Amino acid sequence: CQIDSAILDQVFESMKHSTHLEFFAFNRQNQAINAEGNIVNTLLGKLASDKCSLQKIHLREQDLDASSLTLLASIINQNRDVQSLDLSWNNLFSGATRNETNQFLSALQNHPRLEALKLVGCNIGNDTMANILQSFVGSAVHSVRELRLAENRFTGTGSWVQTIPKLKQLSTLSLPHMSQIGFETLDVLYDVIRRNMSLETFQFYFEYTPEVVMPYLKRNSFCKRLDKLRLGYLGLWPRLLRKLSVTTPDKTAVFVFLRNNATAL
Repeated sequence: CQIDSAILDQVFESMKHSTHLEFFAFNRQNQAINAEGNIVNTLLGKLASDKCSLQKIHLREQDLDASSLTLLASIINQNRDVQSLDLSWNNLFSGATRNETNQFLSALQNHPRLEALKLVGCNIGNDTMANILQSFVGSAVHSVRELRLAENRFTGTGSWVQTIPKLKQLSTLSLPHMSQIGFETLDVLYDVIRRNMSLETFQFYFEYTPEVVMPYLKRNSFCKRLDKLRLGYLGLWPRLLRKLSVTTPDKTAVFVFLRNNATAL
């Protein structure tokens, strides 16, 4: 659909009068250029000003940038029923000012119902990553359970490494490639799993080279330590890798932990 501002006005007028509409997703294919510029700018303005009963807002791959953070903060503040926010694949934090970032983080920290935050591929660096995590750790209303942060640029040398184990109640966590955050962070990730007993899905990526990965996992006793927590399914994956004779086309594999879910693994 090619949606222009007139159609968007009608959509939001209907949304204001609907008490049952819970999920709003705007796809890249819906964009249209009009006299006001990209339709997404109009969309953000309406989400920020019109209170709806939405519980999920997904705005993936919309060419949003740092200048959108203030409007996004308004959207989060205005929509107090939102439980899931997906802003993945938007270059949100490149060149963002401290004020823009702080407004966004303050909105996250004070939102009473936000449970899922997806910021995959949003150009998040070490400082921003630490501040995002701290906004939840320091929140009196903290309820986030799903954090998806893969494909960002923070590394294992950032202060976020000390903050992430403080999170509790996580059910899903995804992180960037291990070559970026470093296998040295496995001890920290172990603490994350140990403290979040509701964690069901834990995902990160590494090069599909068992001769490189296995010695570190063995030396680190990562899997053995997890076995003591009765998380044997996570320990199964490296052993399975060692037996495989073929590699994936991109020579990477995903490390997924699914608690008590052998069939899914």
